[in-house]
Amino acid sequence: MSIIWRKVWRDLWRNKLRTFLIVLSTAVGVFALGFVYGTSDVMQVKMTESHEASVFPHIVFYTGLFDRETIDGIVREANVSDAEGQRAGSFRWKLEGETDWRDGTLYARDDYQAQRMDLFELVDGHWPTGRELAVERLGSRHFGVPLGTTIVVEFGRSERRLPIQGVARQSQVQPPQWGGDAVFYATMETFAWLTDQERGFNRLNVRLASFSEEGAERTAEEIEDRLARMDIGVGLYQVYDPDVHWLQETIDSILIVLKVLGALSLGLSGFLIVNMMNATVAQQVWQIGVMKVVGATRGRVAQVYLAMASVYGMLALVAAVVPGAVASHLLAGWLLGLMNISDNSFRVMPRAVAIQLAVGLLVPLVAALVPVIGGARITPHQAIGSYGLGVGFGRSWLDRLIARVRRLPRPLALSLRNTFRRKLRITLTLTTLVLGGVMFIVVMSVGTSMSNTIEVLINDFGFDVLVVFDRPHRATRLMEATNSVDGVARAEVWDVQLGAVGLEDGEEIQGQLWGVPDNSQMFNPRIVSGRALLPEDGRAILLNSKIASDHDIEVGETVTVTVSEEELTWTVVGLVLNVNNLQRDNFVPFDTLAREIGNANRGAFMMMGTA
Repeated sequence: MSIIWRKVWRDLWRNKLRTFLIVLSTAVGVFALGFVYGTSDVMQVKMTESHEASVFPHIVFYTGLFDRETIDGIVREANVSDAEGQRAGSFRWKLEGETDWRDGTLYARDDYQAQRMDLFELVDGHWPTGRELAVERLGSRHFGVPLGTTIVVEFGRSERRLPIQGVARQSQVQPPQWGGDAVFYATMETFAWLTDQERGFNRLNVRLASFSEEGAERTAEEIEDRLARMDIGVGLYQVYDPDVHWLQETIDSILIVLKVLGALSLGLSGFLIVNMMNATVAQQVWQIGVMKVVGATRGRVAQVYLAMASVYGMLALVAAVVPGAVASHLLAGWLLGLMNISDNSFRVMPRAVAIQLAVGLLVPLVAALVPVIGGARITPHQAIGSYGLGVGFGRSWLDRLIARVRRLPRPLALSLRNTFRRKLRITLTLTTLVLGGVMFIVVMSVGTSMSNTIEVLINDFGFDVLVVFDRPHRATRLMEATNSVDGVARAEVWDVQLGAVGLEDGEEIQGQLWGVPDNSQMFNPRIVSGRALLPEDGRAILLNSKIASDHDIEVGETVTVTVSEEELTWTVVGLVLNVNNLQRDNFVPFDTLAREIGNANRGAFMMMGTA
């Protein structure tokens, strides 16, 4: 073993606590990055695999009732490779012996054995036949509905008891932990029997021969027109990218926060390493002088301490790589379980390990570079005849300012001067403390921001119950029917239309136009500029502040919004903070919107406030 490595191992062994602290601080940063990037990679891989395995439709239409002949006609549309119908509805249920009712969602298909898209996977038992149901596995676990349970189902004023004979998995289910309802599955006949309605589908799933965002939107509009000609109302449709899981953006947002925290942890580790190495070099400045006297060059001296930093990095890798992979597997498994994705296999993600290796080997070297070079540049005379790297105190204006501080107790005066004797050390120490404070503030601010965001989303609309119809109905009839129900304190008829905001460069932003009734008691927008809508307004629009800031649109300007292939010009009277629908919701007067699209005095959304 060379003399350099003997000195390195001797210093590491004789200063076990210092070695432990440096290795630990480095390992924390390396672990954080491996943990975050490992979790991100596992999530992305498994979510994409699950999304592709479910053969999720490219377009989903929420419609009025239609039959198989309608599906056969849709398949003949250009760029449509397959189409399939489903039946879905909401109902109330409870376990036998319970008093409180729960909300639930019921699905039905023609043949569960011949599914072609949006595949439901049977986990246990068998698919429903006759008067029985299957339950989605997330709801089965969360609400305590195992195989063989009998539930009480309420539709209208009747109660019916049905056994649970199967447990299934569905890829697109809102987790009950995030407010989702239990999901059940029935035959088409049982669905019609429970709801006292005729047999038929109300959800149309479509797969395209080739997918692109623009092509899917164009095909969706053509199918919507075809359904309208067949007198089948379309409430709305949604386009899904076949390569992107429906919760990918939500998970990406969470992981961005984790990546920022991982980077801050790494920065904190780097400053701790600099501090430790600076202290080490300062402590051994006489040894550096002796090495210089016996012939050591600057490079040789630097090699000794950089070798020590390399050992710190390698020890940190040993301590961080495997725990990082295990922690990322556990967190990813928990998150995937919430999203109904199974992940039983342990995976070591190459990108995460590569980042850890690069960071673990380079960061200690880079962090040690400044103090090592500073120590290696000391001459033998300076090293042996000085008090270390802090020599020269009193020459700067800050030193002279501190020296003028009088009438302090001697211990306090010595402490003050010693604090600023090595300015690099105090700078690094303060920076480390600041980074720790930044991490704390980031975590607390993100939590507060999330709470405020949810509050903004909820407070924009003051309804307790929202009913969406498959087609517009006369507002007067809806108001009469709603106000006749006991417990309804207020009611309003709204409408929502898909609209594309046109920009000067020809780009279009897909979003929604909400038709707001005059003097609405349920609309409480957060106006960030301009004013709210007034009863006398015509083509006035409350534009989403995100769209306005991204494209330099100000109050008083006009924007063109394409609704049902009609280009309508609106004057921006206010900018509104609204985080719903990816911040693409805009608001216009109900009467104006209804008149422009040919639905005067009609609406498809009923908002109610209860007593």
